[in-house]
Amino acid sequence: MGYRALFTWGLVSLLCCCLWGMARAADQASTPASAPDLQELAPDWWTYFEQASPAERTERVNTLLEQIQKITNPAHQASIERVEQAFERWQTMVEQKTKTTLDLPPLAPRQTYYSITELLQLHARLAERSNDLAARTEQVQETTQTQSRLHSELADLKLSYLETKPDDPARTDLVLDWLYKQVRLATVTAELSHISHTRDLLEDRTRQLREDFNYAQEHLAQADNDPINANALAQAQQTLTQLQTQVEQQDLTKNVLDDTSLMGKLQQQGQSLQSRQLAVDLAQAQAQVIRLQTGLYLYELLATTTQSDPDYGLMREFVREARDSTVTLGETAGQWRTELSNQRADPSIEPEVYDKTADPQQIQSLQAENRSLSDTALAAVVRLETNLSANTLLLDLLHSQILKEQGGARAAVSAVTDTAGTVVEFSLDSLRKPLFEINQVPITTLSILRFAIILLVAWLLSVLLRNGLRKLARARGREYDGPLFIVRRVLHYLIIIIGFMVALSFIGVDVSKFALIASALSIGIGFGLQNMINNFVSGIILLFEKSLKIGDFVELASGVTGEVRQMRVRSTVITTNDNVDIVVPNSEFVSGRVVNWTMREAYRRIRIPFGVAYGTDKELVRRILIEAAEKVPYTLVMPNRKPQVWLTGFGDNALNFDLVVWLTPDAVKRPGAVHAHYCWEIETALRLHHIEMPFPQRDLHLRTAPALAKWLGDEANPTETPVSSAEKRMVDPPK
Repeated sequence: MGYRALFTWGLVSLLCCCLWGMARAADQASTPASAPDLQELAPDWWTYFEQASPAERTERVNTLLEQIQKITNPAHQASIERVEQAFERWQTMVEQKTKTTLDLPPLAPRQTYYSITELLQLHARLAERSNDLAARTEQVQETTQTQSRLHSELADLKLSYLETKPDDPARTDLVLDWLYKQVRLATVTAELSHISHTRDLLEDRTRQLREDFNYAQEHLAQADNDPINANALAQAQQTLTQLQTQVEQQDLTKNVLDDTSLMGKLQQQGQSLQSRQLAVDLAQAQAQVIRLQTGLYLYELLATTTQSDPDYGLMREFVREARDSTVTLGETAGQWRTELSNQRADPSIEPEVYDKTADPQQIQSLQAENRSLSDTALAAVVRLETNLSANTLLLDLLHSQILKEQGGARAAVSAVTDTAGTVVEFSLDSLRKPLFEINQVPITTLSILRFAIILLVAWLLSVLLRNGLRKLARARGREYDGPLFIVRRVLHYLIIIIGFMVALSFIGVDVSKFALIASALSIGIGFGLQNMINNFVSGIILLFEKSLKIGDFVELASGVTGEVRQMRVRSTVITTNDNVDIVVPNSEFVSGRVVNWTMREAYRRIRIPFGVAYGTDKELVRRILIEAAEKVPYTLVMPNRKPQVWLTGFGDNALNFDLVVWLTPDAVKRPGAVHAHYCWEIETALRLHHIEMPFPQRDLHLRTAPALAKWLGDEANPTETPVSSAEKRMVDPPK
């Protein structure tokens, strides 16, 4: 119960405080605010002016300004004048706020039918009001941002004023700054209210015009006096032809002025402006032809009775081409407007040579004439952009009417076709936009795609040729694999280089300019890649000499032996019998000594030396070893290449023989294993027939036996007479 009672009393107290605050606020609102005191400025001093009537407002402002004039310090004079000007602008803005009006022409009553000319007039008024509305909306946003900024600055200023002591000299500056910013805030607030109100009026008028414009689109009909007719189109086409002829003649007779003086520069500028005016007139004539032709097609579709069905395909093609032309003309007009606007903003010309004899009046006359030409051309460009906007509207109407008249599946197919065409054209336009430049040649996405496609074609051609040569090598035999491999490599690099150069020429890069770069790089390549080029040339030499091929068993000067497995442009891979791959530069095969065991034939004869004791039957040795060799699977069995046993010499301890055997092609590439196998068979055959294989023996012959006996006796009996040192050296065994 205690907590509930406390909570109840708290609610009652809060309600009483709220009622007391509301009563006090109402009392303060009913009590008029007092005049601001510059010695002690109250935070709510501005309410004194806000609550005043228009007559009281002027009197109160004058009273405050009289107080400000009493500040005699010269340092504050600029701030005082700023405050006075701010009050004057505020009073003017408040008076305009009470008289807010918008001078707009009245809306015309709706008609039963509208011609295309009347529709375009409505479109022009709608565009004008839309532009005014956009400008006024942007002005509202900017004024709102200014109001927020002033609110923030005023809050900081109030805090600084309240923290300053009354006798501080800087307090006067803070008071004047507070007065100025408060009045400035009030002016901006009144201006924002005025702009917002006019914005609302413009928005309402724009909405009404848009409704009238939409109504006119649905009630189009050709009037009797409509300027859009066949005669007007024929006349516009004739005018277009004449202007095109004038442009061509001007291009042929155009004089290039080399005068760099001020007069020459002015004449060049005038000639350029005249050419620009003629180009604008030509674009205007093109836009006029498009407008008239579009209007005639629209009237043809809107007619209630027609002699024949309209040519929808022709109309769709016209719409597509007219849209492209309109877009192109619009981009060109934008460039012209930018150039003329910049020239109008900065019309000065800096001559390279000052002509002291030039007439100042003539110079002023030329400058005035150029300014007039520039203004005329700029106004014509603005009209051209307006006409192009109207053409875009008519083309959209024609396209919609075509789809409406066709209806059903035909309209759907036409819409898909037009959309696809638009997408394709947009894609092509995007691909043609320049990304960067190489030697002043613009590079586009389309040119990059061409470059990539040409390189891809070159690579595919290289793959096809290499596959064809690989099949040829397989058909001709393994001996052609090595040379054709080098040919494949050379063709691959050659085709890629040629494709790269062709691709560069297709994108517009001058390939001849790379000749100087190539000649400079060749020097560096000759020094930096000397070994690589040497190996490459050595590979070409091996290719044409045919001294080496894949599958050969070779022995290099360095002692490396093995089978050739791969022949590359720079090196050759040799695999030893230990299954170790060794990469050997091609130059070593050309400059060094190379033993090719299988260059011409796959057969090879080897000799295995052995010895038997003196006194052994030589015929027996021949017979048993020939039988043993014939049992070895590595022995080649041919009538003219049978195994043989040769007596090669008389050794110190044995008769020296050689077992001479021709090997099969597979055995040629296994010298170590083959030699070991034959040695094994020789030892086995000799041991089975009890033939001794002697080892080295030495016989010792003693020349001085008495001295030896005497020396041996001295060693056994040291007390006997010793032998002389010379005699002892004669019998001492070698250490």
